[in-house]
Amino acid sequence: MFILKNTLTWDNAGLIFGISGGDAHLNLTRFFPLLQTALERLSCLPVRDLKDWQKLRPEFSRQLVLLMDGSEVAVQRPVDEQQQEQAFSGKKRHTRKLLLLSTTDRRILYVSKLYNGSVHDKKMADQEIKDQSAVFESKELRVDSGFLGIGKTLKDCKVEIPEKKKKKTTTYPPAERS
Repeated sequence: MFILKNTLTWDNAGLIFGISGGDAHLNLTRFFPLLQTALERLSCLPVRDLKDWQKLRPEFSRQLVLLMDGSEVAVQRPVDEQQQEQAFSGKKRHTRKLLLLSTTDRRILYVSKLYNGSVHDKKMADQEIKDQSAVFESKELRVDSGFLGIGKTLKDCKVEIPEKKKKKTTTYPPAERS
């Protein structure tokens, strides 16, 4: 689980656990299905498609406040130049982006599909939420400034976007003229 939560190369993961990078990869591929089954039995796996949000009905009914944010996952730089352009995030890295929906107590309820490169958070949300606005009915959704305008998409939901802090400026008294 540590390897999944932290963006590590196989060599770094092997170094942390005192094994080779190849063994780290082998162990993850060997034990990942076991981890997935255990998390599924504990009802801890997030939904991957909002059409399946009924699976989370009990969890959603208890939650009045939901958090939504976009996240980037680093990927290896593709060899093909066209694929490089698609994967480039615009932030000196090659990434794929995804959308997360969680509770205020940090339980991740939903993880979207992966999007290539520099996709805006609002655009991802519009594609994921399309025809699924009932999920957010009578909820408060807290988002960052990357989601400006999402309130128009989710009319039955209270959307809270924090205001940006104003820059501290020092004002000087007008200069005296002689």
